[in-house]
Amino acid sequence: MTRNAFLFVLFILIQTVCKAQTYDGSANSLIAMAGKYQSLHQPEKLYLQLDKNTYGLNDTLWFKAYLLNAFTLHASATSNVVYIEISDENNVVRLRREMLVTNGLGSGSIPLNGLDFPEDGYTLRAYTRWMRNFDESLVFKKQFFVSDITKDKWLINFNSAVKDNTAQLHLQLTGTDKKPVANQQVLLGVKQDEAILRRNKPQVTSLNGELDLAVTVRNKPEPVYASLHRGSYDDDAPVYKFPVIYNRSEKTDVQFMPEGGYLVAGINSVVGFKAIGEDGNSVNLSGNIINAGTNEVVASFTSAHKGMGSFAFMPQANLNYKAVVNLPDGSKKEYPLPEIKATGTVLNVINNGLSDSVIVKITASPGLSGRYIIVGQSKGLVCFAARVKLDNNTQTLKAPKSAFASGIVRFTLLNQQLETLNERIVYIDHHDNLQLSVTADKPFYTPQDSIALHLQVTDGEGNPVQGTFSMSVTNEPQLNNNTGNPNMVADILLASDLKGNIEDPNYYFAGHEKALDDLLLTQGWTGFDWKDLVKPEKKLHFAAQQDISISGKVTNLFNDPVKNAKVQLRLKIPPDSMDTKTDSKGNFAFKGLLQIESPVVFIKARNAAGNSSTYGIDFYGYWPEWPSFSKNRLQLPWYVNVDTIKLKIADTIIRDAEKLDKLMGVNGKMLNEVEIKEKKVIPGSHNLNGPGNADQVIDEHDIAKTGKITLLELLKKQVKGFRVTPRGYFINTEPLVKVGGDGTGQPEGGFVFNGVLASHADDIMGALTSLTSDDIKGIEVMSIGYTSAYEMGLLPAWQIAHLIFPVPFIEITTRDGQSPFKKKTSADVVYKTVLTIQPKQFYRPAYPVKNAIQAASDQRTTIHWEPNITTDKDGKATVTFYAAGQPATYTITTEGSNMNGNVGSAVQKITIK
Repeated sequence: MTRNAFLFVLFILIQTVCKAQTYDGSANSLIAMAGKYQSLHQPEKLYLQLDKNTYGLNDTLWFKAYLLNAFTLHASATSNVVYIEISDENNVVRLRREMLVTNGLGSGSIPLNGLDFPEDGYTLRAYTRWMRNFDESLVFKKQFFVSDITKDKWLINFNSAVKDNTAQLHLQLTGTDKKPVANQQVLLGVKQDEAILRRNKPQVTSLNGELDLAVTVRNKPEPVYASLHRGSYDDDAPVYKFPVIYNRSEKTDVQFMPEGGYLVAGINSVVGFKAIGEDGNSVNLSGNIINAGTNEVVASFTSAHKGMGSFAFMPQANLNYKAVVNLPDGSKKEYPLPEIKATGTVLNVINNGLSDSVIVKITASPGLSGRYIIVGQSKGLVCFAARVKLDNNTQTLKAPKSAFASGIVRFTLLNQQLETLNERIVYIDHHDNLQLSVTADKPFYTPQDSIALHLQVTDGEGNPVQGTFSMSVTNEPQLNNNTGNPNMVADILLASDLKGNIEDPNYYFAGHEKALDDLLLTQGWTGFDWKDLVKPEKKLHFAAQQDISISGKVTNLFNDPVKNAKVQLRLKIPPDSMDTKTDSKGNFAFKGLLQIESPVVFIKARNAAGNSSTYGIDFYGYWPEWPSFSKNRLQLPWYVNVDTIKLKIADTIIRDAEKLDKLMGVNGKMLNEVEIKEKKVIPGSHNLNGPGNADQVIDEHDIAKTGKITLLELLKKQVKGFRVTPRGYFINTEPLVKVGGDGTGQPEGGFVFNGVLASHADDIMGALTSLTSDDIKGIEVMSIGYTSAYEMGLLPAWQIAHLIFPVPFIEITTRDGQSPFKKKTSADVVYKTVLTIQPKQFYRPAYPVKNAIQAASDQRTTIHWEPNITTDKDGKATVTFYAAGQPATYTITTEGSNMNGNVGSAVQKITIK
């Protein structure tokens, strides 16, 4: 039986024996209580393999999802629905989708429309509703970059220095040919957290393409961004946006973390340390621990990897200590050490990779030699527990590694009241991850060759493994390597159990045991409070989701539930309708929705006579409950501070494009050039027609030209035909809102704020005069060709029946995303859905006969994507495809699981000559 199989059996046994256990002070009762708690709080882990890290404009992102039980790493039986979000560097969600998974597996694709995903850095997150009950570290996260590499692209060599909150920025602009961009007018501006630090003003580059700028930055954690416009505001020339990264040595954060949590006088301790620069990245440094009274050096330290390291130190009672750190710029700075406790316990854990046991040493101050409990957890399950009586204030135990699965093990020292005294995490490696090997049927290939790759999967002992795997073959320009993205092994076994950012997590699985131990000394981790075991059980807030559904409650004017009301759901894409009735409490649900490809669905509630005028609908799990995650880490665009490797990659892409143009000019018929005007899209808009589909779109660029004015004045200036009369608000001759003699308003069309229709004249006037242009992200006008979705979705049935001409609507998107109007939804509603992701077949061209034009036109960077590979009883599978049309080196990334406790990752190369 493998260790993971043993853990699975242990997990099942714990669930069956601990139903009525209470804590009686024994280790066995503690294990049983922990098992009961964990059986009710089974977290999930989710991993997505993406086909690559860098995408082009209008590219497609392909992925495979693996949803696992966090305890056993078997397929999760808790959830069947996964949510996927992509957000930009300002944490604005650009896309949200949901996907059904079966037996923990799912795959799909996301088109990266150039309008929604312009050149920038993005973060993909994936989670289940159930995962929101636990720490954010369990949410899957991966960064990627969308690049637009063209011949006329500018390269920006950028550096900055900050002194007394004044940033001195120096830029040198060159073309991809490395020639300076001389005597060029540009607009250069700087923002921090939406506050304008320097407005875009014209500047002219020097003969060397240089620009200099001084700007005062705020003493805030939010990043500073610079934007550089080529030409003027009215030009359609490109805009370059990049973070202003600076590191003041005096702002370096150095933290010291004693093993087990505390320094105790008279007891030798291991102290971990971690240094982070102002930009959030690690800083390597050195220093000394000084007796503040005598200036004697009592310990020294030097970071070993990514600003982390450790040293031994025995503090003495009634003495003060300080750390004197040698900073990267040569200066020195003093940092405090953690408080030294007069008495207490120290937990020291020694994890020698060659030993079959973990050494656990507990040391207590004189007078604290009572009874304690030491507990070891693996993947959330208690696998080791012992009662400890300290003889001579110390005790050493051996915890057999065979009791734990590979991964993070958490040791906790508790007193008899289940108070946590000390904790320490270590990494146990049984070298039992799946071994993935890919071999090609030839030593090398030529362009357009047929390629066969043979996958062999074994366990740690060389036995064949049946499992499910995914493979990407890329000719990926590694302009943004994203080394912060862990592979499947590093994510499932390490990163998902730790809090905070881990730089280059894959590094720790290449035999760097000391660096891994330093990481675990200094990184926060996830887990529960042991005192929660004796507290009354609490129901978790977010229920697990087994299917895609829409549910809610129908109420009357008195807010009483309406039973037996007829509720109809109508889908536009794919065309479909469903009917149901409310139960005795007014609840209804449409379950088992397999496919939703329309951004809205229409829902109606009626009584037996077909009347709905007094009904309202409240939805369960509606979109305002979407989570808010921690801020995304900055990604430097590929065109900033380009090194020789990136420049060579860019040159190759540009040359290939020119070669294709030349071949098409000689051998093919070139189409007449057509000017394509970029469609404006308002991020976060609730436009019922879809992003940018309106008769007029006013974006932030347009709004910025007006200065700070009221929303009413903004509409007058920017919306074509908008006017205000004593009779109401109009677009040309068509009324938005008519105002009666008593001052009340009746919407004909209307003002829609973040998806909510305003229905009272006083509310409308209040919003138009209180909101300013600074509050507005965008305005979309539906006056001619885009009104029907709003008429059907927002107007009552009686009004729709009497419409003769289209009525206008103005969709207003505010920065805070909140509506100024809060009211119950009517009985005829538009429900904003989350579109479902459907599995699609990856297109793979075939070349039975090689062709020069086809070869030149085949510019794929994802050469092949195979999400559903199943190995046979011999652990084998074969994948076939055709090479693209250019010589290259392909990267083959294969990942997957046996869905029975083990995962694996492998990266290999093949050459196209």
